[in-house]
Amino acid sequence: MKTGPESKRDWKRIAALPLLCLGGAALNVLTGNFFRDALGIPLFMDTLFTVAMTFYGGPLCGVLTGLLTNPIVNMVRFYGWADLLYAFCNAAAALVTALFIRLFPAELRFGAGTAVKTGELETAPFNNRLRPLMNTLVVLLLLSFVMCIVISILGGLTAVLINPFGGSSNSDLDIFRLALLRKNLPSAATEILSRIPINVIDRLLSVFGGYGAAALLWRSAGAAAIPGDR
Repeated sequence: MKTGPESKRDWKRIAALPLLCLGGAALNVLTGNFFRDALGIPLFMDTLFTVAMTFYGGPLCGVLTGLLTNPIVNMVRFYGWADLLYAFCNAAAALVTALFIRLFPAELRFGAGTAVKTGELETAPFNNRLRPLMNTLVVLLLLSFVMCIVISILGGLTAVLINPFGGSSNSDLDIFRLALLRKNLPSAATEILSRIPINVIDRLLSVFGGYGAAALLWRSAGAAAIPGDR
């Protein structure tokens, strides 16, 4: 059991998590608006900090960040109450990330794995130093691919649930949706497939950016524990 200054630091960190989740949700909105409005790039980019908070604080923090994001989006730019259902897609990004943390703890949990003695890493052969980085990159790529499929399916089904006849109101998807509509596919298949091209890039940026943001936050906090073990 931890006592003294270390225990106080951990309690302060835990107490700060709700504020970090709220801040992460706000940053999700700002990031999405920046890509679409400032850069003109048709990406969602509203789960980067959901992923980051999952890596940093565990699944509950990630889910909370995801669920808070869409209400903030609607406060900034009102799309309709039904669009709040997309918050469950955002929360699903946290759950998929948490699953991968469980499946690949040594590759994705900061501080996990065998302890390395001081100077051992620098004197190890180059291949041994590169292997952990390559393992992490491969797992993050796999996470990006799985999240792309999961979020595309959930997002497409949510769009059909909101508007069974007209599909999603997201104009960024129109170029892909119109091409699929010519194939006379069911509306659910059209909505799901139209999201995949965007989500391929979106999830790569969100997963790698989220992991990097969590790593920076973890280092700045000076924490010694492993995220996701709560």
